[in-house]
Amino acid sequence: MFLNKEKFAELIKNSPVVAIDLCIIKQNKILLGKRLNPPAESFYFVPGGRVRKGEKLDDTVIRLLKEELQYEFINNQVSKSLLGVYQHFYDDNFMGNNDFNSHYVTIAYLINFEKLITQSSSDIKEQHSEYVWYEENKKFKNINIHKYSIDYLKHEMIQNILRIKK
Repeated sequence: MFLNKEKFAELIKNSPVVAIDLCIIKQNKILLGKRLNPPAESFYFVPGGRVRKGEKLDDTVIRLLKEELQYEFINNQVSKSLLGVYQHFYDDNFMGNNDFNSHYVTIAYLINFEKLITQSSSDIKEQHSEYVWYEENKKFKNINIHKYSIDYLKHEMIQNILRIKK
């Protein structure tokens, strides 16, 4: 179910939102996007989004991959590993003001890029202005990774992958 702006604002004001974050790994790199929208606007963050009412978690993963990145799983075989459940608290909200705060209960999944194919070559710029494949041992100039994405980067499963020298 898709909520209009007013209904979504009421939801955010009054309850936590269930969301999914996608930690997509390609060799020893993780995909980060520079967020266009609040909360966490202008920070680099893993792709993700909220779970819609009535939507199964696998269907949410499939939708987010398609809508945000134009990726899909090879042969429609959903392949992901659970990293854990996190809580994200923001002083602002999706409208970019401090009239009310935001609370997300976020399910983080690890996805191997090799299990994905690209649907289209066109660039989507609704959630992120640019994407980078972040490599831990490389120095990125002017890259401001959000603390919640840094939490994912510190996860043991991701650390084991990022430390691999290719």
